[in-house]
Amino acid sequence: MEPVQSKHLFNYPLNGVVDDEILQRQQEAMKKYQDTVEIKEADASDSGEKPPTQMDGLCCMEFAGNLRKFIAVTFQQMKDNPTLMEANEKCIHTKFTVPPRDGNDYSVPVLVHTPKRLQSEEGHPAVIYAHGGGAVSGTVEMMQLWLARSADSFGVVYFNVDYRLAPETKCPKNALDFYCAVKHIIEHAKEFGVDPARIAIAGESGGGYVVMATMVMMAQKDEGHLVKLAIPAIPMLDDYHFGDPKSMTKEERSSCESMKKVWECIAVDIDQQRKNGDPLLFPAKADDELLAKMPPTIIWELEFDIYITEATRMARRLRAAGRLLELYIAPGVTHGAEIDPDLKISKRIMDDYKLALETYLF
Repeated sequence: MEPVQSKHLFNYPLNGVVDDEILQRQQEAMKKYQDTVEIKEADASDSGEKPPTQMDGLCCMEFAGNLRKFIAVTFQQMKDNPTLMEANEKCIHTKFTVPPRDGNDYSVPVLVHTPKRLQSEEGHPAVIYAHGGGAVSGTVEMMQLWLARSADSFGVVYFNVDYRLAPETKCPKNALDFYCAVKHIIEHAKEFGVDPARIAIAGESGGGYVVMATMVMMAQKDEGHLVKLAIPAIPMLDDYHFGDPKSMTKEERSSCESMKKVWECIAVDIDQQRKNGDPLLFPAKADDELLAKMPPTIIWELEFDIYITEATRMARRLRAAGRLLELYIAPGVTHGAEIDPDLKISKRIMDDYKLALETYLF
């Protein structure tokens, strides 16, 4: 593939300070989670609930249950948000299922968010999306309001893929679900009213991992040209958290034990796959030849993200491979905070994302 050409859209100065509004929201979210746990324990004293950061003695299913609860409480506050509710009403929401294909043994559900203003037209740009949650939690329903806002704001159709979660489903079947959805949507693009030449794949956090693992699959099959753009955002990519915490940022260090458990949940054999450098489990371990076959990519990051080191390393490797369009880093923002629609920083990040799509997808 020919090297991609960056427009150098983003170069924010980083000042090393977390936004005050974000700090306040994080404290509120943690209190809501702790209050929920206390209520549960009052009802059932043997529940054994622990915050997802307390890993001692938890098996993968217990860890996944706690993380799913934490994510659910976090997203609960979005359900009644006026901005998101208004955007949701501006979209049509439909569902379809991708039949088993490409060696998969699962029919993959997909939730589609189409702006009503685009309903009478054809040839729309589209984003095929993988939700966050560490690939062990999160649902497409949780993301509906946020993606409706994105679809309406950006003027694109969003395909919200319901890939299977760990530990019930192990790598690489999570990425294979997403890969099969991508191939199906591309092949049936005109039936969906979508322009097959203007399709992006994107996802945050665990969804960023699923997107990057799908990019590995596509590169292995010389299919990187099938999508015009990839945006893995705040993506978990590597076994970096298994290293020495003393060399990490404060945010990375605080998430070490959680991330070890996340990867244990996703892996079939974590020790063997780490030793072998499995790029479908750890996309950052893909070799240079595979990177050179990947779609044009924007690495979307936040200054205080828990994956900032592994993501910026990947950005440098993709740049050397001729596949990096942009390395975006929003200053003052922590992992996942930008999804709160009431934060001032959220609007700026949304505007930046829109500019990126208009520049590289439209």
